[in-house]
Amino acid sequence: MAHDVFISYASRDKQVADTICDSLERANIKCWIAPRDINPGQEWPEAIVEGINSSKALVLIFSDNANNSKDVAKEIYLAISLNLDLFPVKVKNSEPTGVMKYYLADIKWSDATKQTLD
Repeated sequence: MAHDVFISYASRDKQVADTICDSLERANIKCWIAPRDINPGQEWPEAIVEGINSSKALVLIFSDNANNSKDVAKEIYLAISLNLDLFPVKVKNSEPTGVMKYYLADIKWSDATKQTLD
């Protein structure tokens, strides 16, 4: 099943990710988000790869939590390797470091730190 976007986020930011997912889906943008779209018994890494492969773009919920998550970095890498469009949404005043700084160096950001997520 094809999705418009894969939502990448750190588990500590689940509430924010769910809010953004709900807003996108109200706008008829079909989202893939864990754990909702992982089938019972399916291996988590397999599901993530399938979710990214079935999407046209990746929305990154960016915070310090995401910045420090190896799993989020892997998801960004996979999306880049598939030439997916990346849409980072900054939800906390933090800057990318390490591999995230590299992956997101020339990407335009949406800043949700000064407004409501809806």
